[in-house]
Amino acid sequence: MLQFCKDIINRADIDGGKVRIGAMVFSSRPEIQFNLKTFSSRSNIFDAIDEINLMSGNTNTADAIRLARKRMFTPENGDRSDADNVIMLITDGTSNINAQNTIPEAKLAHSQGIHIFTIGVGIADNREIKRIASDPWQENSFSIRDFEELTDLAESLYLPECPGKSVVTLTYFIYSYIGWVTFKCLIQSIFCVLTQT
Repeated sequence: MLQFCKDIINRADIDGGKVRIGAMVFSSRPEIQFNLKTFSSRSNIFDAIDEINLMSGNTNTADAIRLARKRMFTPENGDRSDADNVIMLITDGTSNINAQNTIPEAKLAHSQGIHIFTIGVGIADNREIKRIASDPWQENSFSIRDFEELTDLAESLYLPECPGKSVVTLTYFIYSYIGWVTFKCLIQSIFCVLTQT
């Protein structure tokens, strides 16, 4: 999973200042690893991603989205008004802590202009990830069988240039086993929130 996060940002213009990355891990609770303003070079971000210890436990997606909304996407922590916020959630399970708050938190994020992509890995019931994703879910929610398929998905998701946008901020929130990655032409932040059940 950590390699997937690195694959996604490998061609992003981090050193030139167009892309910013932040990271969070979560399972039963979320924990920020580094903010959008912490690192300004690809090599430092790759080193930081390599140091992330994935958590085990339950899946508290609601609190991860809330923490992203309230703490990661703030000017104090590196958010920029000239870059749109985008999240991609990769998970191998559905929420089992604060599950009743997961969709409301996703809707609050949407209402604040945060675009959410979701990737479900080996999930039989993908209704929750479809509801977390931005509309239309058919363009923003993906299901794959296993983690090996993430490599192919990374290639298809990467957008090298966004016409009309000179700034991109990618925020990685890394949680237990899977992650959020945020992208799109309205990209500002890529979340690689990893989850493990």
